[in-house]
Amino acid sequence: MQHTFSDGLVSIASGIGTSADKRTGAGYCFRKLSWHEVEARYRSSWLARKVVDLPAAEMARPKRAWQADDIDIGAVEEAERKLGLWAKLEEALRLGRMGGGLLVIGAMQGNVDQPLRVEGLGKDSLAYLHVMCRDDVSLGPINRDPGSPLFGQPEYYEIVGTSDMVQLHPSRVIPFKGRYVPRRGNNDVDAFWGDSELDAVDEAIRNADTAQNGLASLILEAKVDIWGIPDLTTSFQTAETEAQLIRRFTASNLFKSMHNAVIKDAADTWESRQLSLSNVVEVINGYIAIVAGAASMPATVLLGKSPDGMNATGDGDLQNWERTLDGWREGQLRPALDYLDEILLRSALGNRPDKLWWDFGAIRERSPSEILAEVKLAAETVKTAIDAGMPQEPVLESLANAMVESGQFPGLDEGMKELKKALEEMPDESEGELTATVQGGTGEAVE
Repeated sequence: MQHTFSDGLVSIASGIGTSADKRTGAGYCFRKLSWHEVEARYRSSWLARKVVDLPAAEMARPKRAWQADDIDIGAVEEAERKLGLWAKLEEALRLGRMGGGLLVIGAMQGNVDQPLRVEGLGKDSLAYLHVMCRDDVSLGPINRDPGSPLFGQPEYYEIVGTSDMVQLHPSRVIPFKGRYVPRRGNNDVDAFWGDSELDAVDEAIRNADTAQNGLASLILEAKVDIWGIPDLTTSFQTAETEAQLIRRFTASNLFKSMHNAVIKDAADTWESRQLSLSNVVEVINGYIAIVAGAASMPATVLLGKSPDGMNATGDGDLQNWERTLDGWREGQLRPALDYLDEILLRSALGNRPDKLWWDFGAIRERSPSEILAEVKLAAETVKTAIDAGMPQEPVLESLANAMVESGQFPGLDEGMKELKKALEEMPDESEGELTATVQGGTGEAVE
């Protein structure tokens, strides 16, 4: 007989939901790791380090591809190199995953405790970028004015300087935060910085580390010799008889090592017991898989190995991992770079060009065969579109752009520009013939 109440299912027969159910005494509690505990785990556990480092390295590795016409992109990339931008972004992402970090913008304008007027910055105005962890910084009062653009942000950041405290205006700082923490009551600091990635994964990591250490201990006990000695208890009553017993074991082990033989008294008994460890590896891999799931990454990525199984490819896991990384890059890196670019571009170029944009590079580098297969599919799609009556020029230009972006057709971009320029300079009666020739047509010229 079962009775359903508003707070769950109660079964009299099985005891589920009653005082007989052992789960009724279970509950959840949260103990936040201190910065020192986070650092200790990061520095001592290889699993904890990889949970922090791997996503940060993967997010910062592909960098970004700039897109612009008639703008010196080389100057922007050189400014990034001099600032060590991507190495510092990776470090800031790591600190964010550990529980909080920040990137300090060294713009040569006003005092560091005053607002940064981005519009007033000029060439070479960005001097440096510094990375700090949350433990080095104190937050000022959190802005609780819902009408303020700085709502939820500190009024200032404070660090210990050479001789006194130094305040940094929020416009000169880009924070990198941990996992989301809902804002409630007076938990302003926790809600601002978020939780460390290791807070939620800590128990899974400790279980996996314990399983590995347990296996290491079991290996020492994998083969045990068991001796039966008559009157063993009385042998330890005096130092002399104890020494004699130890010499007996030493001599027996020596013969066993040298001659592969056990020498013993006829009254003694001896047997060797061997511990089976056949399923222990699977248990440890199961614990590590739990760590991977808690950290939102595939076990193949966490362990750096190929997927197991005869037909396993790992493609689905890698595709999910790429989508996860893309989401993290868009949510964590892009807002930081969008703000920083307003300063970086003015410092590198002297102004902020309007027609200048970028996108993240691909997380996984595709092989040439994969790229060419995509270009072939695009060409077939373009042919189908033209056969259906779509205008040829914009469709073919789109295909040419796709071929240029693939990187497999060097010189095509410049060739297309030269062709376009030649078409613009030619008389109208010759343009159609040249266009038809380039397109491989033998019929009438395209108007």
